[in-house]
Amino acid sequence: MSLDAHLVLARFFLSKLRVSNINELRSWQALEDTQATGAQTVFFNAALGMATPDLAQRLPLYDANLREYESRLARRRKEFAGFKYFQYIALLASEYHLDQLTGDPEKYVDELNEFQAADLHRAQFTLPDLRRLAFYLATGAGKTLLLHVHYWQLLHYFKAGSKKEALTTEAGFGNILLLTPNAGLAEQHRQDLERSGIPARYLTEVKHNPSSVLPGTVLVVDMPKLRDKRAKDETETEGLYYPILGQANLVFADEGHKGTASLDKGWRQIREWLSEKGMLLEYSATFAQVLKSGEMLREYGKRILADYQYRYFYQDQYGKDFQSIEANPGDLNPTAEEEAALMGGLLLYYVQLRHYLSLGNRAREYNLEKPLWTFVGHTVIKSSKGKEGELEEDAETLADVAKVVRFLKRLTDDPQWAQGLMAGAVTSGEFIGNSNPFAAHLTELQTQAPRQLYYEVLETVMLGRGALELHLMPAQGEIGLKTSGAREYFGVINIGDTAGFKKQLEQNLKLAVGENPLYGYSLFQQINQPNSPIQVLIGSRKFVEGWSSWRVSTMTLLNIGKNQGPLIIQLFGRGVRLLGQNHSLKRSGKHEVKRLETLYVLGLNANYIKRFLETIQSEEINLERIHLELQINQSALAKPLPLPRLPENFGFESRTLVFEPDNITKPSVTLAARISVLENQELVSQTAGQRQPLEPKHLAMLDWVSLRQKLLIYARAERIGNLSFSTKKLQQVLQQGWYSLVASEGDLASPKALEQAVLAILRKYLSEYYRRELNDAQAREILPGKLQQEDLETIGGRTRG
Repeated sequence: MSLDAHLVLARFFLSKLRVSNINELRSWQALEDTQATGAQTVFFNAALGMATPDLAQRLPLYDANLREYESRLARRRKEFAGFKYFQYIALLASEYHLDQLTGDPEKYVDELNEFQAADLHRAQFTLPDLRRLAFYLATGAGKTLLLHVHYWQLLHYFKAGSKKEALTTEAGFGNILLLTPNAGLAEQHRQDLERSGIPARYLTEVKHNPSSVLPGTVLVVDMPKLRDKRAKDETETEGLYYPILGQANLVFADEGHKGTASLDKGWRQIREWLSEKGMLLEYSATFAQVLKSGEMLREYGKRILADYQYRYFYQDQYGKDFQSIEANPGDLNPTAEEEAALMGGLLLYYVQLRHYLSLGNRAREYNLEKPLWTFVGHTVIKSSKGKEGELEEDAETLADVAKVVRFLKRLTDDPQWAQGLMAGAVTSGEFIGNSNPFAAHLTELQTQAPRQLYYEVLETVMLGRGALELHLMPAQGEIGLKTSGAREYFGVINIGDTAGFKKQLEQNLKLAVGENPLYGYSLFQQINQPNSPIQVLIGSRKFVEGWSSWRVSTMTLLNIGKNQGPLIIQLFGRGVRLLGQNHSLKRSGKHEVKRLETLYVLGLNANYIKRFLETIQSEEINLERIHLELQINQSALAKPLPLPRLPENFGFESRTLVFEPDNITKPSVTLAARISVLENQELVSQTAGQRQPLEPKHLAMLDWVSLRQKLLIYARAERIGNLSFSTKKLQQVLQQGWYSLVASEGDLASPKALEQAVLAILRKYLSEYYRRELNDAQAREILPGKLQQEDLETIGGRTRG
């Protein structure tokens, strides 16, 4: 039984747009690059062209409401660039649902009960069912912002609906509650609500003075603080006896899949009780992984109003790309396999970090954050030391964390071993068992001597040389990692029982763990701060708890066992989060940032990555791995098969190439926005600009010293640093008009915008000029040759993943 076959409520709304799957509306993506004007969103015309008559009649009102909410978010949140097409569809669905529910609820129930499709199970709705909504959205798809809009929508329809009693059986909502699995996520939500202009307070702070709560305030609480037993003295007891809140509440539940499993089943019972006479809205990226029984599938098939699970998110190019690193260890002993996997991961991360640093300020153009190497694995929810519901690492996960620490210690203590292992990762064909899954990703390191590479990795990743030091930090659950030769901590271990883990390290690894009681900050809280020194995060608690970061770039899986689908999807979804160029949430597709828009996933051992991939593939994500079996025709080698070759001393990159621009190279740059219009039921894209040659007044406004410096940085990053160019020659390109620039007047209105336009032209000109010169040099100096045996040594039976 699949969840897809039970999604009656979601499919009913999509039928109002004359489709059965959100994939059929992917063409609306093109509208995200346009600018909304007036009272309608950029999606209005597309939706109107597809809507059934009943939806079309009310669509102007729905869309105007969404445009207002979009404007509110834009005013309050600088990173918000407008709704994505799937967010618009989800919010349009809730507009329709709430309007129908508060307009003519009986008719709405009848329509839902009459709805059927060939590939869909029938469902029988009642009015109370319609006060239970769920939103099945991929991690990174913006569930938090949708929750904020749902808050505004519900307040609007409670006021404007003619039958507001359909939302609550009481005179009004008793409280507006936002339930989270833990305190960290509660704090994150409270801050996010306030950023969007929505009043929010902690429920536990106002429990003794409820009259201080202003109307419309969202009361945020983590589920472990809600008790089903009244304390003898509530003023002295942490948490709250939840029945005093009543049952007519408006309840938002983040991580809505929590409570469908037996371990935390009480959570679901609590939120159902609190919203029995009110409304419940649940949000999760992993409903499909936890809804296994027929009863639960049928129930959530009537609740899920929007379905944009991860496979749609990935296919639409949102989030990072990803590559899994698989290995067959053969008879390799477990310790050697683990050390090889960790070294490969270290070098993958080092290459990403090096690429990021080489970009300099251009990383901001793509909204890229400094890469972060994370180690994540299994946690369990259990009661410990009187703190019910806290996350803790199980013994196997802690053992894996200790293995990572052991590797880092050996890395700093034994340079000869480390350099040998690095060389194997970069060049050996049998690095792990009889294969090397890392070599293809580390080709740029092949020219570096192992000793040079070793010390560069220490200084770049670990911020200095010297012995590994571990310190218990004042912040709860943190152990800091640094080298003796560095001032800053390069990493943090974030686990539950730091004291117990300290004892384990001291007994098993003979590794002393010191303390730094005077350190004034949480290392974990520094991770998302600008210029954070933290580059390695070990421990899965924060990932499971809903922590959000754009930095994750390399992910090493620790204890991943069977039946951990929800955990795997959550970890993976948090890793592929990407803000994207122009806040698009999408991959740019540009070669220069491909590594930084890719999440590398590897396991501490082969079984972990195998289980991970099985789960990802069950999500129907296209993760095709191609195995090529090539047979070599040995008899053909005896014949002189021509094979042109470059001379061994070709070395074009070591030559100084003096830049002499001409009119052969003419790059084309478009800055103007694209506008999409609906013509005959199809979206047609047009450019809102025209050719704009730069005039002398434009060139006079430019800071050419700064421009040339930025172009030098670009040339080094693009590996065309042997191209020597003067300011005069750069100006000549613009003065002669050897380019095509399409822009609107506003695109060149400010000095900063003008500089960006000029940089785009000159970067493209330099790259195209260099490629042309390289091709010409190769054509001049290529020599005749013939196929040799060594040409085939890298062919045959190799796998690319």
